[in-house]
Amino acid sequence: MIRFLFLIVIVNSLLFSGDEGTTNENSVNWFAWSEEVFDNAGLDDKLIFLSIDDVDCHWSYSMQEESFEDKKISTILNQDYMAITVNREDIENMAEGFGAVMNSLAGLKQTYPINMILTPKKEILFLKNYVPRSDGYGAEGMESVLLKMSKLYRSDKAKIKKLIKDNLKVKKPIKDDNLERDFVKLMLTKYDKKYKGFGKDRKYPLSSHLNLLFDIYLLTGDKDAFMMIDESLKAMANGGIYDQIDGGFFRYSTNKNWTTPNFEKTLYTSALMIPLYVKMFLITKNPLYKKVVLDTIEETDKRFLKGGLYFAASDAYSGGFEGGYFTYSQRELKNSFKQEKFTSGEIKHIFNYFGIVDGKNNLFVNKKIKKPKKYKQVIQIFKDIRSTRKFPKVDETVILSWNALMMKAKIIASVLDKKYLEDAKKSLFMIKKKFYIKDKLYNHSVGTANPTEGALFEDYSLYIDALLEIYQYTFDESYMDFATVLSAKAKKKFYINMIWYKDNPKSRKNSKYQNRYYTTALSKHFHNLLTMSSLNYSKVSLYNTRELLKDERESIVKDFFKSPEALKALIRVKHGDIILKSKAQKLKDNIAEIKRVHYPYVYMNSEEIEKFIGCDNKSCFSFEKELDNTLFKIDRKMLKLPYSKK
Repeated sequence: MIRFLFLIVIVNSLLFSGDEGTTNENSVNWFAWSEEVFDNAGLDDKLIFLSIDDVDCHWSYSMQEESFEDKKISTILNQDYMAITVNREDIENMAEGFGAVMNSLAGLKQTYPINMILTPKKEILFLKNYVPRSDGYGAEGMESVLLKMSKLYRSDKAKIKKLIKDNLKVKKPIKDDNLERDFVKLMLTKYDKKYKGFGKDRKYPLSSHLNLLFDIYLLTGDKDAFMMIDESLKAMANGGIYDQIDGGFFRYSTNKNWTTPNFEKTLYTSALMIPLYVKMFLITKNPLYKKVVLDTIEETDKRFLKGGLYFAASDAYSGGFEGGYFTYSQRELKNSFKQEKFTSGEIKHIFNYFGIVDGKNNLFVNKKIKKPKKYKQVIQIFKDIRSTRKFPKVDETVILSWNALMMKAKIIASVLDKKYLEDAKKSLFMIKKKFYIKDKLYNHSVGTANPTEGALFEDYSLYIDALLEIYQYTFDESYMDFATVLSAKAKKKFYINMIWYKDNPKSRKNSKYQNRYYTTALSKHFHNLLTMSSLNYSKVSLYNTRELLKDERESIVKDFFKSPEALKALIRVKHGDIILKSKAQKLKDNIAEIKRVHYPYVYMNSEEIEKFIGCDNKSCFSFEKELDNTLFKIDRKMLKLPYSKK
């Protein structure tokens, strides 16, 4: 409640007051945020409907067209509610901490639009992002929500009190030195024990949060951290958010049980999930994790890769409706399986396994059902049906930052197949050729056209991260040199008067720690600075980066859930980096074994020495001919766990 009151104070100070509502191009009688609106709602005994949108968000426009311009919806809002509209930019650019309301309920992250239903006393009854016009995919539509809430408010005060109480159950992390356990405790409060993942409604993969939990597990052996990662990755891999036929991840799940996704495939979603599945495969040997990696890369390359670079996304709509390419009806499946001489019993078993019922079906795996005996043939039939359809429209925008994420994913996946490293080299060459022109870095291009807009801080940060990653696998100094050049350019362009900016400082958009769909530029840049300091053996640079993080510590730990990548930087500094040194070829030949080391912050550097040497930022402590001996000493020195030598 304190967080929400903070929001009220901020918004009240930013937006003008008005006694009369304003009618825009739609027919909803919108009001600006003001105390008078809440006072009038109290006098009229009406609820408040608050819409917070983003001018750059597709789903904000979708809600306006589908719901707010719908006569029936607007009539309900005008009669039973006081409707308030606020634009995200009016708050986020001027009011730090606005995202706390969304993050307090876990499932929303910081995505837009945000739709709230409030009492005149500013108590939260309903909070959700995009709400469809009508009921579907197991979720209530806008009409149902509005009618239900207004009816409850008039006739069932007991349920209203319970809703208010439920929305106040927000647990804050304990701010002590045990950042690792505090983060695990916080994530446990948001963990869905039944369906896995985090949140109680719409679910995103939350790759940054899972990555931090993975590090914490390696550092401490925390069983809760491992449980949340392992169960969540399995649930997603078997769920509808993952394309069970071709591979690759959809952007998010529209429901809590992972069965029904938003059918848009974005490059960054799969790019962020691939490294997680690689790392979990290396420590668990679960073949499911490896299959997800291989199939996701294959499908992403097939749909998005052209000339060494990746397009941005594919539409959710195809064949006239959302998910048209990906979903199946019982009738078409029965016909196809019967043509292939499947028995009625076999067809029933297949339907149970993939969750196929009446209507259009997105496939997911029911783990309680045994895998069909003719599994490969079954998958081929699904593929054959899709082959008669047109794949959704692909957005041919080539975004530098998203390509950098995919390059890093392929580099990490090269421990499973070395061809991915060669692919990444070619793509990084194309990125530089396409986006670094006359010493200037650019943001994106469309199709084969040349880029025209200068790069954002995000482009620099994620590009540098990819360059540092490939240096770890090739020891080609040109990657390190170019990363250093870009880092200097980023500092000159975006760090002004001790403030980091997302774009040109004239835009006044500060770079923050809060995650939206993937880690922020500033959080990632902290890691870039730490990595370059360690690899260059620069104690001055390491000290300066640590001091920078120390200055920001209070802001980072203020809300762990918003800043997992920045929190990871604090934890990384707390434990320290380890540099593993040897001849370049010896390191490359043993890359898969090195990546299985328990300690998460091990970085490699090549030197003309025969032994494997382990060093921290103070001194070198291991000089061994055998790699296993050095890896064992690293774990024994850096971890408080009784790991035995392999």
